[in-house]
Amino acid sequence: MLSKRFSLIVTTYCLLLTVLLRAGAAAEDGPTVELAGRTVVLKLIKVENRAPVRWPPGNSQLATEIVLVGPQTDIPGQLVSNGINPDSGAYSLVYDLNPGVADLNALLSGTRLTLPNIKPSVELQKQLGHGYLVALSIDPRMYDTLASSINQIEPLHNRFGALPTSRFANANDRATVVKQVDDITMWFSVIRKTNQQREGPPTSRGTLNDLNVEAQALISLLQSVVGGKNKLSSADTEQIAAIHHDLREEITRYDEVMSGSTPRADLAPCCILQVTILGGDEAKLRTLRVYYSLWGRFHDPPRPRNSPEPEPFPRLGSGNSDPLPPKTFKVWVAPDGKPDDFLTQGATTVTIQRSQALEKIELALKN
Repeated sequence: MLSKRFSLIVTTYCLLLTVLLRAGAAAEDGPTVELAGRTVVLKLIKVENRAPVRWPPGNSQLATEIVLVGPQTDIPGQLVSNGINPDSGAYSLVYDLNPGVADLNALLSGTRLTLPNIKPSVELQKQLGHGYLVALSIDPRMYDTLASSINQIEPLHNRFGALPTSRFANANDRATVVKQVDDITMWFSVIRKTNQQREGPPTSRGTLNDLNVEAQALISLLQSVVGGKNKLSSADTEQIAAIHHDLREEITRYDEVMSGSTPRADLAPCCILQVTILGGDEAKLRTLRVYYSLWGRFHDPPRPRNSPEPEPFPRLGSGNSDPLPPKTFKVWVAPDGKPDDFLTQGATTVTIQRSQALEKIELALKN
């Protein structure tokens, strides 16, 4: 009886301590708001070491203001004047608030720019401008998910690198694929560390989602390979190469922010992909849909369990289009609602170039 009572006391204490710790952690954060399609958590930081401090009481708000750009406009300085730390989170939000702006360094005089602005409480006002600023944490749950996935990739990478040559097509294939997984793991680690230090480039919600999906796709692929005995399939090899390609493109943006200049915008939908379906009568074409997937997310059917669904064109039939960012995609045709039932001979690789406003392709149905 005493043992049960003691156990109950300990359990209750642990639960209470957990609640208090969570409350303490939450007390360090300010309000959470939705702005420009992003979840934004306000945090107060000490500028000299970027350490978070407890959010002061009072009704502080995140607002926006319109700035008319002139020859002497200093965007980082303007953010500081608005009480905001000019880091990756702030720049991500600035570009989301101004979807037509690609480079804050190349704004024309007279441009109307929307900037975030803190409306501080009396308590917060006492700290702003005196060694403290508000840091904008953008989509923190998505970043936490990405960091957790990267933590899973690292031990899988070690096990994958220890696989014998017999698990690959040949020794050269093993060397190539193992090197690609090495690179991917290193790049993901750089992305995690840089983002945790708030020094990464501006990142759109779409790119952040792509990184999460590709990390999960790699985890699923590596778990299947290191936990089995079969040789690496050609589809697995191609997907690893595709993820390597996508990450190599992404990591160049992290190199750019090291230059110290105001970073450019993330890639946003810039171009139209129009697809004409060849073969089949008009009645049949009206029942078909074009599907596409970021190259690194694509895997020949059957797709691994829990892998994401591909993206559909919004309308059925031939001649339809969809706006896409300048990245590399796999595109194919399938019956509506059945994206894995390929009606084309595999999927076509399409690279969208920023310089092309319209990309037209033709996809032929199998006989």
